[in-house]
Amino acid sequence: MPDDVIERLALVMREEAEYILADGSVVVSQLYEAEVEWHGQWRRVLAASMDGGPLVGMAMLRGSNLSVDVVTGGRVAIRALTGSA
Repeated sequence: MPDDVIERLALVMREEAEYILADGSVVVSQLYEAEVEWHGQWRRVLAASMDGGPLVGMAMLRGSNLSVDVVTGGRVAIRALTGSA
């Protein structure tokens, strides 16, 4: 999440974490407590302070179907799978 969004939402920093990116570089990011509505329910999550667009981790996607049109500006759809946890 970009810093300006974190500031606007007044999120509380919880800790720092180190990540290895796909290119092998290492970055340190602050993690903030947040709540999101996901498949009709509110969930507590940790949001990382980073530049770029929003990212959703695999743990969040568990129990979901993800569909991506892999073209510039392509559609991304996430829907809950029925009967999964």
